[in-house]
Amino acid sequence: MMKRKIILLAFCLAIFSKSLFAQFFTGAGATAVYPLDYFKSQVDFGYGPYLNIGYCIANHIDVALACDYQFYNTMIPDFKLISESVMVKYKVHLGKYAPYLGLKTGIYQSRIKPQKNKTIRNNAFGLAPLLGVQIDAGISNKLKFDISTSYSMLFFRKKYEYMALNMGMVYFF
Repeated sequence: MMKRKIILLAFCLAIFSKSLFAQFFTGAGATAVYPLDYFKSQVDFGYGPYLNIGYCIANHIDVALACDYQFYNTMIPDFKLISESVMVKYKVHLGKYAPYLGLKTGIYQSRIKPQKNKTIRNNAFGLAPLLGVQIDAGISNKLKFDISTSYSMLFFRKKYEYMALNMGMVYFF
């Protein structure tokens, strides 16, 4: 599944490339999650790392593949959410700052491990509008701090909703 997404992204990037010096980027960071509504009755605060790799189109639009791994405090032993998603952002460059609006969509998998030898997995479609800003790190013009917040809706049997705060770094090649 992930291989198909990488091949599709590579194909799309080849189509949108304007030169041999394409603006690829990679990012990594941490996410803090606050569950809402039904999801809040099931789990407490969540946290975890994220990684993404993408391409900047026309200096204002970023397209990326993202992978999130979230752990949750809960009465259910070992509850995790794992996502493989596509993220699109529209940025406005204002000097050192680049605020953006975006949309993240993909497949989310919940994993519950009630016993040592048993894992229950469920897959669902997810959607998350996001609002954020990239800030020059001051070390290099290729390195940026990335801070964003999102409202996620995951369509399992019961809809999971949560607010997330993401903080990380992005490196443009």
